Amino acid sequence: MNKKAFTLLELMLVVVILAIIAASAIPFMINSIGGFNQITAQEDIINSLQEISTVISRRIIFDNESSSIDHLNEIISSFANSSSGNNYNLANGIVVKKLTSTDVTDCTYTKDGKSVKIPNCIRITLTASKNDSEHKLNFIVYPAVE
Repeated sequence: MNKKAFTLLELMLVVVILAIIAASAIPFMINSIGGFNQITAQEDIINSLQEISTVISRRIIFDNESSSIDHLNEIISSFANSSSGNNYNLANGIVVKKLTSTDVTDCTYTKDGKSVKIPNCIRITLTASKNDSEHKLNFIVYPAVE
């Protein structure tokens, strides 16, 4: 007898092997989905920080507004739904940290071992988080109005 087809036992064995492989892949798929959620949170944070930095730059450079820490925090608060402690809570679940003196500094560089200050320039660091993801955005505003 010339056998040209699979027997029922062989087909069942192939199905069982495929089921085992599929079941072992489930944890990897769940981890991948979790990674996508973290990437999405990072993208949301970055987009919000870039929007805030654009408005800050525009208002300081083009509208000639003050670059004081209090005024910069007022600009950030205009994006927020609420404020709690040292944070601003945005509508999309992102929490932006209020600016302090360590977040708003003069622009400096080192030349021949000496620190040189760039006139009319400030460096701003915005910090935001969503879920367990945190991101910092550093940008320079030039010229800054005192």
